[in-house]
Amino acid sequence: RIAPVGLAFYRIHQQNPTLWEKLFHTDDFHPSPHGTLLQCFVLYWTVFQKMPPKSFIFDAIDQNILWSTARMMQPAGEDPLPRPTRQEAEYLMGVAEAVWLEVQDTSESGAEFVFNQA
Repeated sequence: RIAPVGLAFYRIHQQNPTLWEKLFHTDDFHPSPHGTLLQCFVLYWTVFQKMPPKSFIFDAIDQNILWSTARMMQPAGEDPLPRPTRQEAEYLMGVAEAVWLEVQDTSESGAEFVFNQA
């Protein structure tokens, strides 16, 4: 299986430019916590063909423990990047699910997937 992470990023670029800006670190190359969470959701879908339990993700966000043990890439002297809010995480989860299901539908039907560059 191929995880359609790039397609998920592209979908957010098309649909939500404000959130798109939050997907990357200050170097405009590495993923931010928002981008990392989106990658996580797409990879989870690809491996397990379902989304992780929402209660697990959202409880961890609400209790501020999701990122508590994560290593963070952070330039010296800069404030930490913001972490996704529950609302942003729900949106990222929805994009991951929609993209993964769309790719599965096209691969199962034998159709080619084409980016809509409108």
